[in-house]
Amino acid sequence: MKNAKFLAAMLLLGSILSFSSCSPSFDYVSNTKEIITSGTWSVGYFFVDADKTGAVKNYSFHFNNGGNLAIDGGGTSLTGSWQVAKNIEGADVMRLDIATQDATLQQLNGAWKVTDKNMVNIALAAEGHGNGQLQINKY
Repeated sequence: MKNAKFLAAMLLLGSILSFSSCSPSFDYVSNTKEIITSGTWSVGYFFVDADKTGAVKNYSFHFNNGGNLAIDGGGTSLTGSWQVAKNIEGADVMRLDIATQDATLQQLNGAWKVTDKNMVNIALAAEGHGNGQLQINKY
């Protein structure tokens, strides 16, 4: 009888320990397309040969599901397009094409590799052209 109680206690303790070490998985982060199309975004950091954040920080960016991009800021409204595809390594690459004559905003055009993402920030690095870095933040 003592052995049966001891065995039951050990099984109960083992079960508790095995379940208590489990934690919910929060590793899943939505894909880039799902994240970018939810809400309005601003530039938190922009670097291409120099820090250019100040020149673009007052713009808001809205990426719609159809690949269209609306940009507002400083009394200016611009349009453009965007898309996300996988590169050869399987990483997300965002391509931006903004219709503008502004030289700084034109530097946002091109391919940007997604280096980190969550529901409120996306970090990107210039893909195949220079050492550019871009971080966009959800409003």
